[in-house]
Amino acid sequence: MYNSGPGEKSVVVLVIDDEKAIRESIRNFLEDYDYQVLEAENGRIGLELFARENPHLVVVDLRMPEVDGLEVLARVTKSAPDTPVIIMSGTGVIGDEAAALRLGAWDYLLKPIEDLTVLLHAVEKALERACLIRENRAYQEHLEKEVNRRTREVGKTAEELRQSEEKYRSIFENLQDIYYETRLDGTIAEISPSVESVSKYTREEILRSSLWDIYANPEDRKQLLEILKQTGKIVDYEINLLDKDGTVVPCSITAQIHVGQKGMPTKICGTIRNISERKRAEEERQKLLEQLHQAQKIEAIASLTGGIAHDFNNLLTVINGHAEIALRKLEKNLPLHKDLNAILQAGKQAENLTRQLLAFGRKQLYKPKVIDINDVISHLENMLHRLIGEDIRMGKRFGPDVPLIKADPSQIEQILMNLVVNARDAIGERRGNTWEKVISIETERVELDGAFLKEHPGSHTGVHALLMVSDSGIGMDAEVKNKIFEPFFTTKEKGKGTGLGMSTVYGIVKQNNGSIYVYSKPGQGSTFKIYWPAAEKEEPQSFEVKEALSIDFMTGHETILLVEDDEGVRDFTGDTLRELGYTVFEAANGKEALELIKEKNMPVDLLLTDLVMPEMNGKELAEKLTKWIPQAGVLYTSGYTDNHIIHSYKLKEGINFIKKPFSVQALAKKVRDVLDKK
Repeated sequence: MYNSGPGEKSVVVLVIDDEKAIRESIRNFLEDYDYQVLEAENGRIGLELFARENPHLVVVDLRMPEVDGLEVLARVTKSAPDTPVIIMSGTGVIGDEAAALRLGAWDYLLKPIEDLTVLLHAVEKALERACLIRENRAYQEHLEKEVNRRTREVGKTAEELRQSEEKYRSIFENLQDIYYETRLDGTIAEISPSVESVSKYTREEILRSSLWDIYANPEDRKQLLEILKQTGKIVDYEINLLDKDGTVVPCSITAQIHVGQKGMPTKICGTIRNISERKRAEEERQKLLEQLHQAQKIEAIASLTGGIAHDFNNLLTVINGHAEIALRKLEKNLPLHKDLNAILQAGKQAENLTRQLLAFGRKQLYKPKVIDINDVISHLENMLHRLIGEDIRMGKRFGPDVPLIKADPSQIEQILMNLVVNARDAIGERRGNTWEKVISIETERVELDGAFLKEHPGSHTGVHALLMVSDSGIGMDAEVKNKIFEPFFTTKEKGKGTGLGMSTVYGIVKQNNGSIYVYSKPGQGSTFKIYWPAAEKEEPQSFEVKEALSIDFMTGHETILLVEDDEGVRDFTGDTLRELGYTVFEAANGKEALELIKEKNMPVDLLLTDLVMPEMNGKELAEKLTKWIPQAGVLYTSGYTDNHIIHSYKLKEGINFIKKPFSVQALAKKVRDVLDKK
């Protein structure tokens, strides 16, 4: 960081911007680096502060009322040409940048500045360059004084002059940036030895040529001469040089016309800085920003799809429920029975789709337990072989000491099946038989650190189990990779894929605080890497799924208060409960339900309420009702799952809950269970 010299006051930066939040964020940031920051809310006040306080550097917004940034730049440059001025702009218009540079801006930054270290770098760079210019001027002035004094003062010894020259020659030869002086025709009069490290040409080779000879783009010469003609100097203009091997070296150049005693230009002097490292850092930063934006995009889609699935579950409750009731009332030999059965089967398929959408939105039901991921893969191996067929070889490698993880075994199976099917299809799309058809499944123990997080936004530090699924298929280009986890995105032809497989995998991984990344290039296959957090040390639990118990119809005579804002769901549920023998009172929302209780003064044995309702949600309604009727049971329902609502509504584990869409049998069983355990 730029520092003031011993005994000097701290570096003062004047920030001029009509947005208070921007001024304060810049001030707080720079003060952390020991800069003294002055603020001005417009150009007029900023110029007054500049004249009074004489700051070391000015940061000014381009667009402001009364006096804009260009006028501030022109007046500051005129009164104090050595004071760096950095322009900030939110327009991104090239003409604005060119106008600012012509007027003498030292740097040009686009708002919003998401990473203030970019501003810090610009401030430090400008202050260092201003210091270098002052030193160069002092050096020039010193040499001129020495020459004049030598002609005036008799008795100065050659040794004294030699020592003086050696002092400044040492400065000249140890500069990291390239210092140069050219004649007006562009031929080089002087250049510092640092040119050799940047260009790979020897200093003698450069002195025999012109700087223009190593410009990668000849148009830069025309542009630089035009700027010099208009402003007399160049500040931090980016160019590309070609080194002796033909490699492009990005550089930043400054230049100024030197005027002789008779007021005529005599030469051009300036500096050239190698900015390769800065460019690489900027590219890495841009890459990380793109990764972050893509993750945010998928997060937004996940939220949307979860909401859609919730609403669709309300519709499926009505469709499947009434179809089921109608089927019970019809004899199987009637033609209408076949039609209704087709409707019910289609509804069941729609339920599977909504489950996949809820998985992507991380709102599906899951039952995590501590498991050994290697065991899950081993138990699933035969099924995976059947999925991929005999012509594809499946490789398997389990790493040592792979940690136990906490996960729903069925979700791990779902991930593996989706990834393997995806790999199988990718191999099937590859033409020819000159390559080995292989799908590999591997596990490893890895420990992620801060460096990994920097390269992979959204991941977490600590010990993880790494699951890798690789294939020798057709691979993916960048566009497909960026969309691979989006719901309904598929590269398969119409009718051969829902586009929900990979989005389901993504949702499951994120729901369990894991992270997933894909590595692929066209023609080079693909690798999916899933990092799953290690579980706390305990014995792995069995992951075999028990067969579901059969559910018989159960009837009752108790009084049920049904609260549901969806009219179709409310009608179906109420009719079903009445057929089961219950006395049912219905309300469309919490307020209506409370008014109904007061009006009827009725005993309520069970409150069956949707959790997600406007104005008063199901939890708030249940809390108020149980204060009046403590003996009443409560059964929640929602298109989301109990895991999601427990987290979102801060409910206790083990609440009574039935997920939409529910069947007549499931509703009858759940209502009876809640009433019997009161």
